[in-house]
Amino acid sequence: MNLIDPPTQHVDIEDGASDVNHDDDKHIEWTDGEFEAHMHNELSKHPLSSDYPALFATAPKIICKWRRRYRGNAPLWKRLFQKERVLKEFIEAVPIIDAVQRLVTGADGDTSTDTDDTRRLKNGEKYTIVDLACGRGYLSMILSELLPPDRVEKLVLVDKAWCMHNMKPESHHISSAHIYGTVIPEDADADDVNRNADVQEQSSIPCTYYNTWPISLNTSKVDLKKSKEISNMERRLFNNTEQGSGGGPIILLAVHLCGTLSLRAVELFNNNPNTVLFCLKPCCLPGKKRRSIVHAKRHEIFQLGDHSFDSKLVCMSGKWNKNKWKGPCRSLTKKYFNRWAENLYLGIMNNTATAADDDDDVGEDVAPVVTKVRKTVPIQLNGGYQNEFLFAERHQRRR
Repeated sequence: MNLIDPPTQHVDIEDGASDVNHDDDKHIEWTDGEFEAHMHNELSKHPLSSDYPALFATAPKIICKWRRRYRGNAPLWKRLFQKERVLKEFIEAVPIIDAVQRLVTGADGDTSTDTDDTRRLKNGEKYTIVDLACGRGYLSMILSELLPPDRVEKLVLVDKAWCMHNMKPESHHISSAHIYGTVIPEDADADDVNRNADVQEQSSIPCTYYNTWPISLNTSKVDLKKSKEISNMERRLFNNTEQGSGGGPIILLAVHLCGTLSLRAVELFNNNPNTVLFCLKPCCLPGKKRRSIVHAKRHEIFQLGDHSFDSKLVCMSGKWNKNKWKGPCRSLTKKYFNRWAENLYLGIMNNTATAADDDDDVGEDVAPVVTKVRKTVPIQLNGGYQNEFLFAERHQRRR
């Protein structure tokens, strides 16, 4: 298995997976123990396994749980599990998984017992985790199995390629059968499996996969390039303390946001004071597509909070085509990418002291403070350079 190739274009659409070799075919008869051992062996090849030993030891067990969950539906499992991709998704998200786990479980190294710290749960609150541009939702699937359900209300999987719940999915949609589909018994015959492989039942029916996840997975169709859809999402998830997050704080994750979508993610964190943890892994540069390079040609200025920068400093044309890069040389794209990550980092607001000033229910003055850090974690090797991670926490204590 090759875990160190430079990344190819991130594809989430169902019909984009049809040509991928399904590694599980050749060991479908393996026991769960043999399968888990194989996953452990493959993951141990990556150098990060020594930096995050607990997570690398847990991941094979989680993937094996997925295998058992879909054992009665071989077509669904075959489509969902592509070894190279699943392990790549895990490795790329390991620093973020670690940060989320530390906060949720209270193992983040903060010894403070201040219950007025809004990062901490109180009065029956639970965290809501919002996973932007999630694709099939592998990151959220891992977190559902990993985190304590008594501390997380739900995971919201945001992607523009989901089908609306009241519509029949088409070929360009991401299939949500692994979330809402009907559970098929292991002893079902082939006709039953084929007939029900893509059944999308309502989540209230007990026999759907929705009810098998320790922490519920909830899809949300949102195009992050459309401001109206972002506003609707903010109103529904970030500002609705009763229905949106159960009154608890929000954790915002952004792993595969291409181009200017990373700007939208930073804005979401800056504009929503109840978001206590923000994790961003910048992806491809703005200008990957021809229509996006127009930002640079117009000399547009990107604005994030009090920070602004010229789009020409970070926009670049080029794309992956059949695993080959078509565009400027790597040394130049790396320079642009580091500049892109740095400007995104600078755009994360340091001071949000006015965020809660208008809250009549606060009772006392509140001093919100954002702390942030940029980390370089070598998830990509052999010349890969998309190894930048941005983390921000919002602390809010009564004076």
